[in-house]
Amino acid sequence: MDMLPKFRVLFRFGYAIILAGILFSGCASMDDWQKNSGQGQSRTYSASIQTVWDALPAALKNVGLQTVEANRDQNYLLAERGSPRFDDGEKVMVFLQSMEGSQTQVKVSTRLHWSSNVLAEEWSSALLNRLDKTLSKGP
Repeated sequence: MDMLPKFRVLFRFGYAIILAGILFSGCASMDDWQKNSGQGQSRTYSASIQTVWDALPAALKNVGLQTVEANRDQNYLLAERGSPRFDDGEKVMVFLQSMEGSQTQVKVSTRLHWSSNVLAEEWSSALLNRLDKTLSKGP
């Protein structure tokens, strides 16, 4: 009879560990994103990196994403839709790379908060299409 309370505590602790593992299994570290920066869709624009960087916030907002982190020094931006703990949202990483002749390559990679979310959108095309429209308007 003495062992029953100890067993309950251990059971609850084990359950909490398993639940935490499931909740955070869809999270990717920034290092993982940067190592896989070549994955996803990319397009090259005839615009400076500064012009593309300035166009990104409006393009993200227009397609329903919000900026979570912007790192101008390393030329990447992290955006998401939904909350990782309460929704089946997605994370979107945008990498910018300066090219020859005032051109900028934009790579967009999408990851799911929950790997089981088969109905999640793939944001690369939507975001790149929005950037096409924004950058083709010119100043």
